[in-house]
Amino acid sequence: MLKNYVPENVLYALFAFDAVMALQKASQGTNTATFKPFQCLDDGSIGTELRVTPVPYAKLDGKVELATRISFTTGGVKAAATAKGTLEGKYGNFTLKAEGEAGGKASTGSAVPDGQNAPGLVGTMASIIGKMDSFVAKGNTRDRTPQDLTAYASGVTLSKTLSFAPNGFEITAKTGSPDLELEIGEIKSELAMGISGRLDFIDALATGLGSMAVGKAIQDARAAMASGEYISAKLDAYLEVAATGTLSHEMTSCARITLPADGEMNAAWDGISQEFGGKLKIRGEATIAIEIKAEVWIVTAKAGASGTIHTSWTWAMRMHEGKRQEQYKFEGVIVKAKAYASVMTKEKGNVTQEVLYSDAKFELNENASDLYDQVATELKSSTEKAAMMEDSRLKAEPQEGFTETIFDPEESEWESY
Repeated sequence: MLKNYVPENVLYALFAFDAVMALQKASQGTNTATFKPFQCLDDGSIGTELRVTPVPYAKLDGKVELATRISFTTGGVKAAATAKGTLEGKYGNFTLKAEGEAGGKASTGSAVPDGQNAPGLVGTMASIIGKMDSFVAKGNTRDRTPQDLTAYASGVTLSKTLSFAPNGFEITAKTGSPDLELEIGEIKSELAMGISGRLDFIDALATGLGSMAVGKAIQDARAAMASGEYISAKLDAYLEVAATGTLSHEMTSCARITLPADGEMNAAWDGISQEFGGKLKIRGEATIAIEIKAEVWIVTAKAGASGTIHTSWTWAMRMHEGKRQEQYKFEGVIVKAKAYASVMTKEKGNVTQEVLYSDAKFELNENASDLYDQVATELKSSTEKAAMMEDSRLKAEPQEGFTETIFDPEESEWESY
């Protein structure tokens, strides 16, 4: 599925590297063959069952640079990516070159399947794409039809750059042994991410506050609009998002490493100098404004753990006891709502369905002729916006009201990368 968002050549190159670096994890679930010798005489060791795991040949040399833009809206998913560089190599039967383009559109509401079983950068990219797509979809539960203005309020553009430079990387069979041998000259990789847009969660808010009058009022208004009725209302509930951070991996020591057929593969990396780590963080600042038929409902998002934003998604990597590890964390979204509405005294004109989301609707920016320059500009803008969010002072939360969790927090354990 990632071939819609990343050129196939680049995917195979990344997977070839990470599959070797995390060989034990990558081989889990792989078909294996077992053989048990039958001898007239058996001293125990002769009868030991042999297990054979196929490992594709891999060779990588050069550098590839990737730029990718993926836009998620309640109308579907649109992607474009391009790669350039000097990278050449092989992975199994595939000949790899640092070139190619990817792109496409989808309206299924499922950008990628669960990518947690993929190792390394491939799994991380799948996780980020999948999470953003799922929150666009579940925050606003209407079918993804861009003609329905009451459902076309979410829009997020995810911009990513990747630099991957493996030099002298090759895995071969070790002569006279069931072990494999890996030769590494130098490896450098860096993944950076930016994001812009808004995540609408009006339907999730209505569901979460369903036991209160405000929840029912939102649901009734949404149903009326869907049936074509014009009502005076403003329904804004969205997270404005920005991102910052990089993930990097560097190995500069030329080495030949034996990957044992029997034993702990992670131990093979002991003594190899490598720097690995970083953090990608998406910040979200909430805006909630509910006004239906001249009644204003007071709903406020609670501050997240950092105290300067309402929520965040974080993908973190580290080296721990010689092993590469990753962790995903989402702070969740919690709101506080008063159990009554205040009647407005100031007369306002009718707000028709066509302009209901004039403040929140996301307008897609088309891909520029130079995708690399466009993505670089978007990353810079996203970093600046994320810094502003971090430094901003949130409005004081109401002391009274009903607290409800709209999106549950999530936090994984540190696990093999």
